[in-house]
Amino acid sequence: MLTEPWRTMAPLHHYLRRARAAGVNQTIVFPISHTDCRAANRELARMVARHPGRLIGFASVHASRDAGKIRPMVEEAVTRFGLRG
Repeated sequence: MLTEPWRTMAPLHHYLRRARAAGVNQTIVFPISHTDCRAANRELARMVARHPGRLIGFASVHASRDAGKIRPMVEEAVTRFGLRG
């Protein structure tokens, strides 16, 4: 899972175990503060695919860096990668 500083990885299984113990069955996840939103969305889609039904992924775009590419990026994230929004 992406954690602060946002470009590091932390084991997701610890969170999922604690969430289940607390009665949390689904978690919405976002790839935030990444310098390459398209790559971050793809990475997030892989994480969500490894935990079907547990994680709900939402795509990220950067208004200025991704200007002119936002619509195709969101379409790709939703239709190809299965992210929800």
